Amino acid sequence: MDQAARSAEAVALKASARLYQGVGSMRPLKRPLHAPIRYHPSAMSSSPILPSALSAPCIVVLAWLLRVACGLEFIGHGAFGIITKPGWVPYFGVIGIPPASAYHLMPVIGSLDIILGILALVRPMRWPLVYMATWGLWTALLRPLSGEPFWETLERAPNYLIPLSLLIVLTVEKGAVHSAGLPHVSGTSQAPGQPNRMKHYVGWLSAAAARTRPLDWILRLAIAGAFIGHGAFGVVMNKPAWNTFFSHMGIPAAVAVEHALMLWVGGAEMILGVLALVIDAPAFFFMLFLWKLTSEIFWYVPPASPFWEIVERGSNYAAPLALVVLHGWPHSLTSWFRRRGKRDSSATGAVSDVH
Repeated sequence: MDQAARSAEAVALKASARLYQGVGSMRPLKRPLHAPIRYHPSAMSSSPILPSALSAPCIVVLAWLLRVACGLEFIGHGAFGIITKPGWVPYFGVIGIPPASAYHLMPVIGSLDIILGILALVRPMRWPLVYMATWGLWTALLRPLSGEPFWETLERAPNYLIPLSLLIVLTVEKGAVHSAGLPHVSGTSQAPGQPNRMKHYVGWLSAAAARTRPLDWILRLAIAGAFIGHGAFGVVMNKPAWNTFFSHMGIPAAVAVEHALMLWVGGAEMILGVLALVIDAPAFFFMLFLWKLTSEIFWYVPPASPFWEIVERGSNYAAPLALVVLHGWPHSLTSWFRRRGKRDSSATGAVSDVH
């Protein structure tokens, strides 16, 4: 590594070290800039947050995965406003808006949702993401406020937690740096006179690693809410749509009722949601991704259901997949079935030259 690059890396690491309290000083890493960043465990022993190794490709994939999820969610949701979905009328009634006015407002709200979804794909910004997370939570809370069970709110946990996750991933502390391939969040400015660190991403990776733990739990809660809430549709609510789901899979409604498939499949989903809070193996979350994607496709089969139903649930598919990417995509068959801590400890290239 040439002297200029080493000097820039040292400045970036110094800026990143200030983000951690009690970490201590750090010497420049004698490794290529493109390599993953990992700190010696003893250096982080006094820190409440233990960062994981995050490679630049994983950061880029994670950011884009969450951007696409938010884009699909809001574009799909906005499409229902454009086509004036009758099921939205009771939600307007919660705040005293009559049906006639509700139908006039739906296209306006739908258009705003679509604009925000496109913005998340093209140029995500802090305050629109705050709005998206808040709006996702409010629309989920409108279900029980209009008389529907609270399971409807729980099942929509990805609708508000995935925009929050994207906000966490893309928000950078002042003075941190990011990869040239990563999107920049408006509002994260650089003070005058500071050196231009945009060409180097070592410090940004360090700052992003510090968010691994809270982001991990936000994604887990999104997954748990989606699976527990959806499972409760069958176990607790006995939602008729479950019989339609089974019929799309070639199982007659009479057979589903006779064998209590609604109870068994719904109960299995609720158990999977609970396990998502405690299991670390990447294979488990990849299985949840495949199950969610497949089940939603069978649940909403066009033309009986609008295609936008599948699009709107982009956050549901992305949450388990994002959790796999967050801790580094497994590079061997055995690593797919290891706990995260064991995968981290078995990886090579740890940095030990830390004061």
